[in-house]
Amino acid sequence: MAVYEHAYSPYTGPLTPRWSRFAIIPRHAIRDVFRSKLLMVVFAVSFVYPLVAAILIYLHHNANALSILELPIKELLPIDTAFFRNYVWTQAKFGFLITLFVGPTLISGDLANNGLPLYLARPFTRLEYVAGKLTVVAALLSAVTWIPGLLLIGLQSYLEGGSWLAHHLPIVLGVFAGSWMWILVLSMLSLAVSAFVKWAMAARAALFGIMIVPSALAAVINQLFQTRWGSIVDPNSCLYSILVALFGSDARVDIPAAAAFVSIVLLLTVCAGALALKIKAYEVIR
Repeated sequence: MAVYEHAYSPYTGPLTPRWSRFAIIPRHAIRDVFRSKLLMVVFAVSFVYPLVAAILIYLHHNANALSILELPIKELLPIDTAFFRNYVWTQAKFGFLITLFVGPTLISGDLANNGLPLYLARPFTRLEYVAGKLTVVAALLSAVTWIPGLLLIGLQSYLEGGSWLAHHLPIVLGVFAGSWMWILVLSMLSLAVSAFVKWAMAARAALFGIMIVPSALAAVINQLFQTRWGSIVDPNSCLYSILVALFGSDARVDIPAAAAFVSIVLLLTVCAGALALKIKAYEVIR
């Protein structure tokens, strides 16, 4: 058949559901992420603490193992609110290391290579693009934060009895909501930095500075003005205050959880605004 006799016919096959189109980005991005051997090492090390926590929970309920190891149960850490709060706080730090490897490169490559027009020329909105990129970071951080945390809670509840879970529901809320608060902050910050800094190493340095420098600034403000409210500019202090409130513990915090929550919401809003400014199908150069 001659070429000119081929008539155009539209695609009539099945279409991807609208709600799941964003998933095409993490499907391919996560595969590329694990090509980094250093990231693989950090990701593997992130499971050491959950493994140690699981062993401690098991030892608390196994008298034979304690006798073999000659460990009195009083020397073991109590499995209480502080135990799981420290778990979330520790895993959040590992999550930050993972984000340093993954987040700063997610958008910068598309901007540097003019890839956004190819994405947005399809039935793919800017919100779906951001959601797809955010899912990459969120999936990796979920794997080392709230998912192992809920498994630890399940193990403790199984060994202790169902009544333990009924009396410690704030721990479930603290592990799940506290982890997701960290995930959202780290994901949005890394994407915003990636959208403005196209060089990967510079983006990682910027993200590191955003999380570290405010701590020093808060310390200076608190020292100069003899107050604790300087910690409102430090995302780490704000997230810790929210974490303590979620677990319902009486640990010392610098600022109230409500004020810390407002600060985090403002930070997320700024990140969302920065992404809305940079995620466009084209860029006008003046």
